[in-house]
Amino acid sequence: MYPGGLEQRQADIEAGASRPATELVADVVSANQRLEAAFDAMTADAWAGSGIAAFGPVAMRDVPTRRRTEVEVHHVDLGLGYTSRDWPTEFVRTEVQRLTMLWDSRQPMGLTGLPAAALAADEHLRAAWLLGRADIDGLEPARLMG
Repeated sequence: MYPGGLEQRQADIEAGASRPATELVADVVSANQRLEAAFDAMTADAWAGSGIAAFGPVAMRDVPTRRRTEVEVHHVDLGLGYTSRDWPTEFVRTEVQRLTMLWDSRQPMGLTGLPAAALAADEHLRAAWLLGRADIDGLEPARLMG
């Protein structure tokens, strides 16, 4: 996704931050078209392989889901009125399930579930908290991403 890793990712973000919105939108449209063409060209063997993302190796079969997450999360980050409450229910359920497993895997012996306050939160808030995009009273940030 970024051959130069996190350093290239950060440099690309900084380089594009001051560009006009029309240029950024055109870049997003073009990048999405290239990604869809690449997905269409994938063979079964290619989908069974792996690639390198900014944060390390990734199974190719996981790339579409990772892309969906990135689009939904960064749509909220734009601050244009789309919030985590607008995320589709099936997206939220999938992310909560995936991120809860990630949370569990990072706890001592993998035996510590989500805190009670996170479990008491509705799924949209829980997903946003797990993704580092919302606070839940009484909890430290989940710190699962990045």
